[in-house]
Amino acid sequence: MIKKYIAFVIILISCLITLTGCYDARGIEELAYVVAIGIDKGSSTTLRLSFQFAVPSEKSSDSGEGSSQSSSSDVTTVDCNSINEGISLMNAYTSKQVNLSHCKIILFGENLAVEGLANHIYTLVNNNEIRPNTNVLVTKSTAEDFLNHSKPMLEQHTARYYETILNSYLYTGFTTSSNLLGFYSDLKSLYKEPTAVLGEINDDDEVQNMGVAIFKKDYLIGELNGLESIYCLIASGKLQSCIITVPSPFDNQTSIDFYVTLQKKTKNNVQIVNGSPYIDSKIYLSANILSMGEGSDYSNDENVKLLEEYSNNYLKKEILTFLYKTAKDFKSDIIGFGEDVINDYLFYEDWESSNWLENYKNSTFNVNVELKIKHPYMLVES
Repeated sequence: MIKKYIAFVIILISCLITLTGCYDARGIEELAYVVAIGIDKGSSTTLRLSFQFAVPSEKSSDSGEGSSQSSSSDVTTVDCNSINEGISLMNAYTSKQVNLSHCKIILFGENLAVEGLANHIYTLVNNNEIRPNTNVLVTKSTAEDFLNHSKPMLEQHTARYYETILNSYLYTGFTTSSNLLGFYSDLKSLYKEPTAVLGEINDDDEVQNMGVAIFKKDYLIGELNGLESIYCLIASGKLQSCIITVPSPFDNQTSIDFYVTLQKKTKNNVQIVNGSPYIDSKIYLSANILSMGEGSDYSNDENVKLLEEYSNNYLKKEILTFLYKTAKDFKSDIIGFGEDVINDYLFYEDWESSNWLENYKNSTFNVNVELKIKHPYMLVES
């Protein structure tokens, strides 16, 4: 009898504990879910915050438009002195409590990024609702305009649309991956500078992600175009796949398209020579030929060998130009070469005093590219 009584008490206590955990829970109908946050430099105040809210499907149904309109979203903007103040103001304006747990991207306007993002990044990292893997993007327009021009394509929901377009670097290489935790880590790092996805509104009034925003500490200092973004991924060993066009060694009026992946991860070796970094990169690429010119015959081993040698030399020059641009023009180690030399220092104090991020501008580079063409016999002009 006593055992039954003890078991009953344990079950009762367990149920009470479970129930008390839900007393202040809110239903989804009471929350306003933010899918994107835009942060611009303000005019009368420090900041101009834009929130893109997901519109529940019920709203569209009530208006008679059908559930297919659940992909729609509202952009609302407030002027404020800080991010937290802007969130509080938005809570006062809306009929529902603002919730940031489903936020997919944080956009910074270029006009704000050039003045430094450190304080804003720290604030966002400390927000318990914002996920560490939230994407970070810098837009050449204002963040407000970017959000207003963002329209889902081939997707039903705005949040899913953002996930899709920000993963495009996996098969194009035209930009990079950047999230809140990664940006914060690079901001605090002694061997790498932060980068972010670069966005803009094109001539057709559509948003696109093309290129990489380059930072020195927390200040936006420049950008990479789409092709330079590919070279950045190759040098850092992060390329998944892309298409690279190389001039034809057989006809200077034509070019050859390659579908390129990494054959194996790029090997970077860094040494300090006479106080300056000497960086040696060995790059291994695998390529499929996607196009051919008139009279081309890639089933011929000699032609394939010539094409490989020419492509290796061409890409070597292109990647060298890109690397010297990061060192001499940007003075910013966006690849993270410093990580390859940090183990050469016995004490952390010695590494810290070496001031890698400032010394990077003195770097000298050597690049070797080994591109191997697969299945050339498949392309033979008859």
